[in-house]
Amino acid sequence: MEFNYIIEICVAIDIAIIGLAYPITLDKISNIGSKYKSNYLSRVFEHEFPQISLGPKLWLRSRPVTYFEWLLFAAFFSFLFLVFEFEPWFPFLADTNKLVVFLLTASLLISLIIWVDKVALYIGKPTRLLTRLISKYKSKKTDSVYKTYLLKTINEFTTFAVENEDEHLLETLSSFYTQEFLEMRDKHPSDKPIEYPIDFYLINRNIIKKQLRKSREELDVVTLNSISNWWLLGQDFKEIPISSETYSWMWGNITMISDSAKLIARHWGTAHQYYSMRLENIQGDYNVDTKVFNNQEAIDFRKKEKIEFFEFHIVLGGLLLYKDNNKGLQRILNYTTSQPAQYYLLPNSMYEVFYWFAYFKDGYIQDRTPVDFKYRFPEVDNLGISRQITFWICKYISLLFIRQYFVQINYTNSGSTDQPRMPDTVVELLRWKGTMDYFEFCLDKVLEEQELLNILGYTITDELRITFDSFKIELKQRIEDAIVARRFSAELSPQKIINFKTNSVKLISDAFDVYKPIQNSTDFTTTETDILRIGLQGTKRLMQKQAFTDGDIPHMNSDTIFGELVVSEELNRYIPNSLLTARTRRYLIERNDVGEALKQLKYKKATHIIVGVNFVSHSIQNSASYLADIINLPSRFFRDVLFVIPKSDLPIMKHNTLSQETIDFLQLGQPINEDKKIYASVIDLTQQENAEHRVQWEDDRHENPLESVQLTLAFAAELIWKVKRDVVQLNMVSPYQEQGIKDEIRNIEPFN
Repeated sequence: MEFNYIIEICVAIDIAIIGLAYPITLDKISNIGSKYKSNYLSRVFEHEFPQISLGPKLWLRSRPVTYFEWLLFAAFFSFLFLVFEFEPWFPFLADTNKLVVFLLTASLLISLIIWVDKVALYIGKPTRLLTRLISKYKSKKTDSVYKTYLLKTINEFTTFAVENEDEHLLETLSSFYTQEFLEMRDKHPSDKPIEYPIDFYLINRNIIKKQLRKSREELDVVTLNSISNWWLLGQDFKEIPISSETYSWMWGNITMISDSAKLIARHWGTAHQYYSMRLENIQGDYNVDTKVFNNQEAIDFRKKEKIEFFEFHIVLGGLLLYKDNNKGLQRILNYTTSQPAQYYLLPNSMYEVFYWFAYFKDGYIQDRTPVDFKYRFPEVDNLGISRQITFWICKYISLLFIRQYFVQINYTNSGSTDQPRMPDTVVELLRWKGTMDYFEFCLDKVLEEQELLNILGYTITDELRITFDSFKIELKQRIEDAIVARRFSAELSPQKIINFKTNSVKLISDAFDVYKPIQNSTDFTTTETDILRIGLQGTKRLMQKQAFTDGDIPHMNSDTIFGELVVSEELNRYIPNSLLTARTRRYLIERNDVGEALKQLKYKKATHIIVGVNFVSHSIQNSASYLADIINLPSRFFRDVLFVIPKSDLPIMKHNTLSQETIDFLQLGQPINEDKKIYASVIDLTQQENAEHRVQWEDDRHENPLESVQLTLAFAAELIWKVKRDVVQLNMVSPYQEQGIKDEIRNIEPFN
């Protein structure tokens, strides 16, 4: 087989490719994406054959070698087999080398044709290119860098189409994004908030930016979905919760369009529809046996969703007021799509007005995120002025108060100016009470906005101002009355009572245990007739009732503070003081002479104990053996004293049973601690059946028994000493306290 003129033809073709086609094509490739201001289209082109890279980056090159370049190199080097007259690769085929040249040149030519076609596609009509990009994106079922580049490129096409108002591209893009958002939502579980990939949030933001740079506010099909946040909220009927991330991006979009009444109205209309159709109340599935709803968790979650969505749009109103967008306020305050009119994102009653005012007043949203962190206002960018955000929101809610007097009355908002019903809990009532002064301040500020009120059609007459004042006065009194009534009628919390009894009794029991080391192991009352009895008993006191009810101001340590008082004022007072009563002799010595004094007393660890009351061991050598023998006890009434007592003379502690009459009268029931016979009770003095307990406190000027509970911690213990005992008290000489003349060590009498 002969190849006539094959070398000449191949050389001509290769020269044409290398000298003309290749440079021209490279020049076109370098401009890929410039038309659309795209940074990623050239990256996408690198995944098209024969532009795909093969192998690592070679030395002195800025990028890896492509398939086309490898073919170019191979075709060039194939001529070397002819130049140097290498033996044919296959002996039975004499023109093997020419055949290789021919095949490589043909492959190079075909690749060039494909390459040029791809280049023509990427620098040609945007509609054809966009269709291919979307097709490529949809064909990739798994996430990858290439798929990300495709999406970013499509996003760049979107901003190009919006900027140039290319209707053909916009229709295609609208269909693409709508389908993508629907698919993401379809694959997402309905019970979890959805977070979209970052590029889908970014494209909404970029579309809005492009729209705002236009001189006209005409919206195309793509821009409309971004402005209204319809893609992010979802164009299906699947009730998927909105994630915090989505709320954050939506708020950023809102701040960008907050100067435009028309664009704000677009979002408001979408949100109005979303709230009415997607956030409907969930009907309860009542269980007759358990007396609760089987779907209570779903009901509570939907309530939380509605509050968060409503909260977002209350803040939006505050933003419009801050931006002085009066036309925008006019649109949202009058927006409805039904007859009779329903305003889903606006309060329908005075209760809702004051609920939201108290909700935002302190700048914290339901004990979660500070309002100025969650909702940034333009140019309010530091903590020093962040309270302005709360002010503008509360000012907007005050405007909604005025609106209640001008809203169109129908069955959904009849009685729109009636006094609000009172909150259920005292905590909420106190929050309302604390907001009233600030509400008056904000209302006065709104009434100064005459231009805004005129645009809204709110004519404020002197008669209406008097009505406002009367409303506020009456509301304040109703809140005060409701607080008293709620506290008076509130039931005590069983759990709080249990906590009080358990924790307080444990404190007292543990305090008794502290004194076990100084108690006699032998009950000498059976043999001794001459004894000294020191009584220890519990006590009672009043505490505000709200400390033991739910839904009121929480009282810190209400379950332990009384027990700590009994321990401090009763046990840690009278038990250490009994040592002073029981002492039979006293010596005043230098601190450094304690060891010598013990020797003089003939102290023996086996038969004696050393009791310290707040004893301070400074300036005493750590090597002193007696330091380890000291049993240190607490006391608030004296300190730095040692008692040396023979173990046979130690007292005993007896825990006696209370009389049944006392148990019944104080409603003590069974002892909480059986061993030490400690009782506890909580009696509600606001109830008429406990009037006899209330009478005994009526002379107390510091407490009001009508608003209190009576706490009782009862026990009847006895600390019993022998009359014939030998208890030595050692006081330490101090330059700060006059205690008499110091005793000589040799004058200390030893124990018998």
